[in-house]
Amino acid sequence: MTEEMEEDSSQNVAVYDNFKFVTKSELAQLGLDHLVGSNLLRAYMHGYFIDLRLYEKAKAIANPFAYEEYLARKKLEKLEKERQSRIRARDPSKSAKVNRSLATKLVEEQNVEVDEEQEVSSKDIKNKKRARDTAKALLKDDRFTDLFNDPDFEIDQDSADYRLLHPSHRKPQ
Repeated sequence: MTEEMEEDSSQNVAVYDNFKFVTKSELAQLGLDHLVGSNLLRAYMHGYFIDLRLYEKAKAIANPFAYEEYLARKKLEKLEKERQSRIRARDPSKSAKVNRSLATKLVEEQNVEVDEEQEVSSKDIKNKKRARDTAKALLKDDRFTDLFNDPDFEIDQDSADYRLLHPSHRKPQ
């Protein structure tokens, strides 16, 4: 019985395996927005299904150097990994290529000493200890290394969202 079920599932091929879902903005970037309404695009919800081969060709034409850029980026990442294995940076704020202000802020929080003898409530002491521990975790955890190295994770301090979340923060000139 299980063998029959396996055979049935292997014969069922999804209808849209050869198609790629794209939005209207992606169509405009690829220069294929003139195909709207033709039989090459199938409208679906907030976008379209396009034949995968046509999509790949259009993508290659729209950005002919994408593969070379990808290879160069991978090569640089590989070199960075080799460099990291040879040389260890002591101060994470100095080794951060991106978000240096965040790294220095985390180093400062990490170095904050919590004096339990001061007349401060136990709640404040717990909050300071928790902030110090999270700062240590962010700086030392390998999962967050891209936050300080990858330009895709750069915090834009000029954006409206950042200014709404940090109204008292002013970017140094």
